[in-house]
Formats: sequence, C-alpha cells, structure tokens
Amino acid sequence: MQVRKLTNRREFLRLAALGGASAAILAACSSPAPQQAEPTKPAAAAPTTAPAAAKPTEAAKPTEAAKPTEAAKPTEAAKPTVAPAAKAPSGEKVSIRYGTFWPAYRVEILNQGLNLFKQQNPNIDVSIESLDASQYRDKLAVNMAAGTTQDSFIIDVWTSARYFDQNLMLELSDRFKADGIVIKDQYSTIGLENWCGKQFVIPFVLSPHAYYYNKTMLKANGAPDPWDDLKGEWTWADMVTIGKAVSGKKNKQNQPMWGYRITYNNLEYQLSPFVQSNGGKVYDLEQKKYTMDDPKAIEAIKFVYDMTVNQKIVLPLSEATTLNQAGIAAPFASGITAMEEDSTGRIYFNSQTIKSDFEWDIAPIPAAQKGGKGISHMDGDPNAVFVKTPKADQAYTWIKFLGGKDFQGILSKNKLLLPALKSAASDPEGFLKPPPAHLDVFVKAAATGIPSFYQYNGLEAGRIFQNYLEQAFLGKISVEDAMKTATKEANAKVELGGCKQSPPLVS
Repeated sequence: MQVRKLTNRREFLRLAALGGASAAILAACSSPAPQQAEPTKPAAAAPTTAPAAAKPTEAAKPTEAAKPTEAAKPTEAAKPTVAPAAKAPSGEKVSIRYGTFWPAYRVEILNQGLNLFKQQNPNIDVSIESLDASQYRDKLAVNMAAGTTQDSFIIDVWTSARYFDQNLMLELSDRFKADGIVIKDQYSTIGLENWCGKQFVIPFVLSPHAYYYNKTMLKANGAPDPWDDLKGEWTWADMVTIGKAVSGKKNKQNQPMWGYRITYNNLEYQLSPFVQSNGGKVYDLEQKKYTMDDPKAIEAIKFVYDMTVNQKIVLPLSEATTLNQAGIAAPFASGITAMEEDSTGRIYFNSQTIKSDFEWDIAPIPAAQKGGKGISHMDGDPNAVFVKTPKADQAYTWIKFLGGKDFQGILSKNKLLLPALKSAASDPEGFLKPPPAHLDVFVKAAATGIPSFYQYNGLEAGRIFQNYLEQAFLGKISVEDAMKTATKEANAKVELGGCKQSPPLVS
C-alpha cells in the first residue's frame, strides 16, 4: 500500500487531526481514559469535553469512547479452538495482510520500510490495511471471533489480555530463541511482552511522556526555561511560576495564551505522572488494584485542579473544544500554550507543523518538590501474528522486520515515536540528533516510566475515573470524594483472567 505524500501544512494538520482524534486512546500511548488526539493509537472515544486535538506521532490505540466489542471471556489458559492452519508452500510468493490504525502520514514512513522489506524478502507481498482508529478495536474483536483478522497487526493493548489467554495470537518464544531475540535485553517494554511466561508480541514503538515547551514564548514573557535556567531539574512550583508568566497574555495573533495543555480527565495517560512524581501510585500491580484513594494520589490531582481552576494556567477542556471547532486542533503548535504534556507521538507532528515559527524543546516530567524525581507514563504498541493464519512464517518475518534494526533505524531517523529497539532509540545520528535539543528525555523516560494496568476491564475503569474527574473539575464533587468513589468502583471492575501470577502484568 502506497500513500501519497502530503505536500502542504494545512493538509497535514487536517489529516493528523482526523487520525489523532480517533487514535488517542488506542495506543499504549495510551490509556483507557480519553486523551487529546494522538494520531497513532487507535483511540478510545474522545471525552465529551475534550477536543480531538491531533496527536500525530503516537501510534493510536483503539479508542476508548465507544465500548468495544469484547472477545469471549477465556476459560483458564484456553487452548486454540481450532488446530493451527497449514503453512503456506515454501518457495512460492505469499501475500500477507498487516493491520494498523496509523494515519496516512505515518503509513508514508511505514512504506519506506516496506520497500526495503520487499528487497530482502521478494517472495512476501505485504498489504498494509490502515483502518479508522476509532473503529480499530471493535473491528479487531469482530474479526478475531470470525477468524478473518489480518495475518499480523498492531495489537490493541486494552483487549490483548483476553486474546493472550485465549491463545488467539501466535506464541513467539521458540521463534525468538531461534533468532537470538532477547526482548528484555534488546528492547524497552510496556508490560505485555511476557504474559504468564508466554511471549505473544514483539515490541515496535513506544510512547513515554514529557513536556514539549515553547522556548521563544517563555523568553518573551520572562519565564524561567526548564533547561537554560533550571538545568532540567524543575518542580511543581516552577510549573506555577512559568504558567503565571504566560497565561492571560496575548500571542502575535491576538489570541489568549495559557501555560499548559494537560488533558486532566485522563488518569493514566496524563495525570499519572503527577501521582507517581508525588510518591503515589495509580495502581498496585502486586495487589492488582487501583490506589487513587491514597492521600499522595489525591494531593497530586488537587495540584492539577488548583492550576486549572484557581490559578487558571491550564487550558480548560471546554476552551480546547472551542479552539478545535475553530480549526485549531493543536494549541501548542499554534502558539497558544507554552507547554503540552504528551508522548513521543508529537515529535514528528510538531516538527512538521511548527517549522521555524518558534524554538521548542523537551523538558522531563517535573518533580513534586526540589530534590524529588519526576516519573513519566510509559506505553507503546507491539505487533502480533494471528494464530490461525496459514502464513504464520511470513507474518512473523514481517513483524520481526518492523522490530528489527533496519526499520527501527527508519523510525529513529524520522523521529516517528520512540523506537522500541534500544540501540535505535539511543542512536546519536538518529532519534537523538537535534533538533530539538533534549530528545534524550524520552529515552530516559522509557527506562523509568510506569506503564498502564492491563487488566480485562481497563477501559471501563478508565471511563469511571474520567467521569469522576470531569465532575470534580466542574466543581460538582470534591477531588477527594471523586477519587475515593472512582477507586472503589474501578476496583470492582478488575478482572485478570487466566494470568494470575504476581505480578502478572509486567515483563
């Protein structure tokens, strides 16, 4: 599949906004709670109050909004219901299908790898099927049940536990061993790579979080620069100082400016770094439960509430919606916010849209207090092979290529998300090559960031927190009561399925 090249910025923004809005919650960039658009992850449905702001670089995770069709619940360690399909004849040209929720501009880069793959594997013809991110999760569930899923595909992290337990994805351990692939040594991971001692996926792209910031705006308004002035060691107090210096003023287009874009109704995706940096936890993997009723977690949400409601330095979701309806889907790239908390999914997008409009860089997650440590959210989008495909060898060859040094190198040079392969992510002539100056922030975040809680009903739990967060930020319920009630309701939804090892959800 070849995708035509986007030739102007307006068209790029339009398509990125479309892809991003739906993709926001699909990717491991992602979380079950809605987030502002990230074009690469099939997103959960966007929050009713939040805009579908385009996030071009994160592989979209299947959207959360519409409740996905769930695959049948597995019996414990269920075996495949049908015998493995016969292998395709060797030596003959074989056509395979690859499913993704990536929008057109990302598929353009995927096609760079496809051209190289064809040279290396002339007998394998790959058809890239880029589906609407907003429908990806549901279509995957339907096709899994019908046995018509693509031969290989980007997984939906929020429903994968069911597919793992039902053995609907090809177990890859023997193939990894034969090919000398040691996932824990060679790749950064998100917690789905070793499920109850089995390996069903190969890492592909990662989405650790950090802050994109407008150096030009900060300097013009006398705000401290996270790197030039604070040497990368900034705190929540510095966040307030920076936000106050910018918010309420007008930019060159006479538009009101804000300090930050933070999707504050999205718990795991954008609020979890505040909780973790304050010494709290969104969930306890050992105990397999959400812990947002902990005082440290509540204190972190209260801080974001104060910045938003009292200090008025965070762009309100209602205002973001208004901007989106006016055609401004990316407030940071448009010079309206000084900073945005987001994943590597925005690097390529910001590079293509900001161009020379202003100077920007990447700052790490701030610490709650001086001497503390900022801890990022971490997710990503691995690839898998459908267990019933008769072309398992060829499908595996393709996803192994996507996770291998050649294509990971293409990702690295284009800065399209963070490559999962550590050597590609740390390439000084690839991903780490400026601009912007501090891309290494994402590499460090990938090493220390905390991934999501991948239980069967993670999406439902995310919606519960989203609902109570929205009520709290609208003043209908206190933050403390919202988090205590949401935690209780979310924990009632926890279901682990067949993998009950402790901890079962990390690699």
